[in-house]
Amino acid sequence: MVFLSPLFLLGLLAVSLPIIIHLFYRRKVRNIRFSSLLLLREIIKRYSARQKLHEILILLLRCAAIGMVAFALAKPALKTSFLSSSAPCACAIVFDDTYSMAYGSNAVNRLTRARQASIAVLRTLSRRDSAAVFLVSAPDEVLSAQDIGMLTETVNLINVSYKPPRFEEAIKRAGAFLKDAQQLNRQLVIIGDMQENTYGTLANKELENQIPENVQVIFIDIGDDDATNAAVTEVKTFLDFRYPKEICVEAKIQNFSGKEMNLKPVLSYGEQKRPFKSVTLLPSTKETVRFYVPSSAIPKETGACFSIEEDGLDIDNRFYLPIGEVKRIKVLVVNGDPSPLPELDELFYIRIALAPFDPTMGISLSDIEPTLIPYFQLERVKFTDYRAVILANVQSLSNVTVKRLEDFVRGGGGLLIFSGERLAIENYNNWLGELAGVRLLEKKSFEEPLILDSVDYTHPVFRALAPVAAETVPLARFWRIMRTEPLERKANIIATYSNGDGAVFEYLFGKGKVLFLTMTCDRDWTNLPIRTVFVPLVQALTRYSVGASDEQWSFVVGEEIRVRIESDVVSLVRPDGSTTEMAARMEGSERVVRFIPDVPGVYILRDGAKEMLFGVNAEREESELARISKEALPKSDRFHYLASGTEIEAFLERLRMGVKLWDYFLYAALGFLLAELVLSNRRLPSFKKEGKK
Repeated sequence: MVFLSPLFLLGLLAVSLPIIIHLFYRRKVRNIRFSSLLLLREIIKRYSARQKLHEILILLLRCAAIGMVAFALAKPALKTSFLSSSAPCACAIVFDDTYSMAYGSNAVNRLTRARQASIAVLRTLSRRDSAAVFLVSAPDEVLSAQDIGMLTETVNLINVSYKPPRFEEAIKRAGAFLKDAQQLNRQLVIIGDMQENTYGTLANKELENQIPENVQVIFIDIGDDDATNAAVTEVKTFLDFRYPKEICVEAKIQNFSGKEMNLKPVLSYGEQKRPFKSVTLLPSTKETVRFYVPSSAIPKETGACFSIEEDGLDIDNRFYLPIGEVKRIKVLVVNGDPSPLPELDELFYIRIALAPFDPTMGISLSDIEPTLIPYFQLERVKFTDYRAVILANVQSLSNVTVKRLEDFVRGGGGLLIFSGERLAIENYNNWLGELAGVRLLEKKSFEEPLILDSVDYTHPVFRALAPVAAETVPLARFWRIMRTEPLERKANIIATYSNGDGAVFEYLFGKGKVLFLTMTCDRDWTNLPIRTVFVPLVQALTRYSVGASDEQWSFVVGEEIRVRIESDVVSLVRPDGSTTEMAARMEGSERVVRFIPDVPGVYILRDGAKEMLFGVNAEREESELARISKEALPKSDRFHYLASGTEIEAFLERLRMGVKLWDYFLYAALGFLLAELVLSNRRLPSFKKEGKK
């Protein structure tokens, strides 16, 4: 016999309560005047013996009733192979449907073996049993059915998901399901490839505590110890200014196995396939390779797929991206404080941030093409030759230049303004309120430097910094800033300092955008230009100002994509060619749509005559097929490990209890209480009746 809730056996200590009450309870002695006790002595002897026997019997019944209740709460069960097949069972199956389960051939891949194992588990259940299947990629979508046969059919329809794993949540939900189950036997069956990236959390004691104590946990391993896999982890395209008529395709390929692999890269676009030179990867290494494609050979805008030779896991061999004409973003940068010493020049840091250079390859790593001029040449420049203008500590602007700038921004151009010591507040306030929605107050210094405190990481300017914001953004210090005040047509503040003053302002003017920064782009007021966050921030500011934030963006499956649009209704074309209509919604002053891709491929969003392409790929975490060792699994009698070829049905039936006994203990407790009630109310013969005999 075993107890499913053994802690309730502590309730047996309550058996001592009736004994303690019995020992300390004494009836009060009453004095009664009587002529002689001689005739009563014999009667008292017989009566006292019967009275003691009566009290002891009641005491035993009370103790037994309390003991039976304690035993019932501890849920005793009789484990016997003779009755186990008929014992009711609740079974929760945690089914690994992540894309590493597609490893192998189509006929006998891991997913097929997982389906077969799940069906074997379900065959051990009957109509009195309950079962539910929790998918690792979507644990909130529980697969259950009143009929086990219907659930078996549902399991046969499970396919590989490209969403990231949510193994911990699946375990917690399965544990909650079993905790509420009423069946005697409760089993949690985990079926998967025991991939370390997913199952490594099993070593977490807190996760183990999510599984109720009386639940048997069975791991069914359908993985392979000798799996080999390579993956394309990243692909991007950019212009190499040495070869203006070609597009550079840069791919990162990683060998996740312990064997050398020879791979044949191919770039597919439209109906064309362009093979490249083979790449040899040593065991457990990664390599960045670059290939050049004539821009004339590629359609103006199309989806592309960079792939390598197929291996056991085909999903991560392909990387989808939009490809086509890579447009240079021409930017005019106006130097308001030029210097013959490069490190003292106002544009020393920002020109590097706009066009970072790879000295090993001799190419620029950005498609932004900056043109640098001193402030005194500003009057002679044609703004329409550029997509954005950056004013860096420019002292003042003439009325003619201001009018030209307004026309440029109104027509869709971008304008970035950096503050500085030379900037004339009075001159800027004459036109900045109309163009940027802010009014300048003063240049103020601080003994204790400020930091960027409140930043909108959902905004396109700061979105890319969100993953590393906690480590990088607070390192930037600001000893002096340009203080501002909001106007009636106030700009949108997307970042503030730790004292509450605005740091980055955004204002929509006509079809264009104006971004005003209350900091400098050199080191006069801040150390931001020498922090790692400066380059991606300048790149994001520039791209956002010209409306290039969402062009050729790469996403992963399950990640929400937010797109600014112009129409009220747009069409989304999925990788399989199906089309979905989506209505726009207003978010502040922007008209946007949001969607979450569920499969890899190229998605096309049609906004009137405009088409936007998005490359969506599966998260590469599942590409690492290294497996968790058995030693890392929890050490407990209720945890069991099965290899794929084990007789699953026979093993599960051996684990199950035969008969639950707690109902019988409750009936016994009730019987003892009824007997105690009858004896307590039964009166012994009185002295008077005894005397008459």
